[in-house]
Amino acid sequence: MGFSIYKTVYNGWQPATAILILMLVFTAGIAQISTAQNQTLPPRAINIINRDLPQFQIAQQDTSNLELLNSFNFQNLQLQPRQKTIVNLNRDISRVDIGTMNRIDPAIFAGVDKQNIFSFPELHVENSGASGSEADQIIYQPVITSLKPMVFDRMSNTFTSTLSFLLLSADQSSGDISTPMPIELHSDFLDNFQPSNQLRIGHLNLPSTNVSISARNVRDSVQIRIVTEAKTDGYVTYLKVEPTLNLFTERKRLQGLGIQQVPLQLTWRGSSSDESKVVNISSSKGTVTPNSVELSYNQPAIVYLRSEGIGNASLTASTTGAQSNTLQINFIFPWVFLIFSLAGGFLGGTAKYFTLSEKPKSFLTTTIGSLTIGLLGALAYFVLGINLLNIEFSSTFNEFAVFGISALIAFFGIRKL
Repeated sequence: MGFSIYKTVYNGWQPATAILILMLVFTAGIAQISTAQNQTLPPRAINIINRDLPQFQIAQQDTSNLELLNSFNFQNLQLQPRQKTIVNLNRDISRVDIGTMNRIDPAIFAGVDKQNIFSFPELHVENSGASGSEADQIIYQPVITSLKPMVFDRMSNTFTSTLSFLLLSADQSSGDISTPMPIELHSDFLDNFQPSNQLRIGHLNLPSTNVSISARNVRDSVQIRIVTEAKTDGYVTYLKVEPTLNLFTERKRLQGLGIQQVPLQLTWRGSSSDESKVVNISSSKGTVTPNSVELSYNQPAIVYLRSEGIGNASLTASTTGAQSNTLQINFIFPWVFLIFSLAGGFLGGTAKYFTLSEKPKSFLTTTIGSLTIGLLGALAYFVLGINLLNIEFSSTFNEFAVFGISALIAFFGIRKL
């Protein structure tokens, strides 16, 4: 059409007539845009989605991520009573800036953290009345009012978070809608959705509709796909995972009075980063060695706890912005150590007595001396780390280790100080 007009102007004998034709075409184009919407020409177009309505486009003046604040003209939709359509804004879920939020009635977001609100790129238009008039038209936009990181819950031993949704209407303080909006949540990384991953929101504004999510083993971030009727393949968003410190040992009881030492494993959960942080380990009773380690996010570290006295010990690990679980370990009186060290000393002393070519006059005196030497040797080895024999032993603490070391020291005697 444009080429034909140009040809007429170029070859025609009446220039004034050609100029008049060009002006009429230009005016008709402007009128067509004004009929669609009383706004300026858009930087992009947005689609109307409704199976019962013909497909067409309206112009968008503002690309703000809370589009319901813009002055859209929906008169040409001609919605029937209790009929609904959706405007697809052709973008992703995005955070709503504070400047935009401040333009909304504060009562609509009472008790909601305005720093953590994300909008869906959809405008839902519904005629809720019986007359079908423009006055009965409701415009709302789904938003997420909570998209917080997943944090570790020690009670359930899982990472948890809560997603909160509401249908935001700047013109309606509350009220039901004729067609509840379905939302589905999908993720290959989450273990549980409570109450369900399938929602139907049937009211405007507060209260939010909440879904609690949880996962046992996640790292760094969790991908979630949010499916709506306007976006059947879903919007993809991510929840950050907050790493947590974990202090672990299988031992719940130790031989007290400094007799026993056990390893403790210190790890980060929820991160695969090769970065590290300095972590401090503290205990209400006993000695932790070392009490400070450079802990990588993807590698465990081992520290050792030695008992002290009798009673319960509480252990925790902490660093900037994170604190571990609390370990409770009971230091008990070392009856087992005493029994096996004395038994080992008795056996070693008896064996020594019968191997001597010149036996002492008193077996009892020899036995008491052997018991004493065996107990002293076991104490020196397990408590002070001093080996009184020129024999290498395993550092593993158990009943037979105590028994064997005590017997050997009673038999061979003290070889070095």
